[in-house]
Amino acid sequence: STLAPTEWNGTFITASASNNKDFLALWDSPEVYQYIEPERPFKVGYQLAANYAIEVVRSRFERFEAPALILRGEADDFEQGACADLVAGASTPPSDLTLKSYPGMAHELIFEDGLDMSPGKNRVVDDIVAW
Repeated sequence: STLAPTEWNGTFITASASNNKDFLALWDSPEVYQYIEPERPFKVGYQLAANYAIEVVRSRFERFEAPALILRGEADDFEQGACADLVAGASTPPSDLTLKSYPGMAHELIFEDGLDMSPGKNRVVDDIVAW
């Protein structure tokens, strides 16, 4: 069932967004933290709104006509197989749809191979460019 942005089904996910220690160190660094407003911490409402948006996308997925590239990390505890479920559950998936899974990778796919985005250094970036 679809949750409205004001509802909560009692589920929280506690997981790391990445397996890359360099990325996690950068994420927790002063360079990144300077852009986070202490008076506006992450609110449950933001996540509820995101969950609602995901349900809206799912409900309209079969009408999607543009080419789509869906990337997912198989070790992503946030996504929990939702991408594959979305594609498998669609009676008429988009005709030009590519679903690419990365074994062992977590939520922050683009950073799992490191912070170097140069050609040949990051397979996710290379896959996006090639697509």
